[in-house]
Amino acid sequence: LGRTASVCYRLLVNSRIHSWTSLFCAYRREVVKNIVLESKGALASTELLTKAALRGYRISELPVNLRRRTFGRSRISTLGLSLAHVSHLAQLMPVVFTARLGRLRPTPRTTAVKHTPALK
Repeated sequence: LGRTASVCYRLLVNSRIHSWTSLFCAYRREVVKNIVLESKGALASTELLTKAALRGYRISELPVNLRRRTFGRSRISTLGLSLAHVSHLAQLMPVVFTARLGRLRPTPRTTAVKHTPALK
C-alpha cells in the first residue's frame, strides 16, 4: 500500500519525495500553522506533506529502510486507508491540474502606456 500510494503522490505532486505515507516527520511551525488539514488519523500526515509540497515549501527526506512487521498486527484497516488515499488523490487532482494549467497559460502582456484623462 505504501509504495503504491507514494508513487501516485510522487507523480501527481511532481516531487522527488519517496515516502509520502511516513508517520514520522518533522515540520517547521510555520508550515503547520499555514496549512488547514481536513483529514484525521493516518492520512493527516500525508495531507500535510502534499499540501506543503504544493505550496512550495522545501522538503528534505532522510533515507530509512522499512521492514515488514515481525510480530503483532496493525490496527489500521488496509481497505479503509486505501480508500482514504484514493479519495485524497482525487481531491488533489483538480488543484494540481488547475495550477499546472495556470503555469502553462501565457501571461497577458502589459504595456507601459500613460493614460491621460479625456478633455471635456
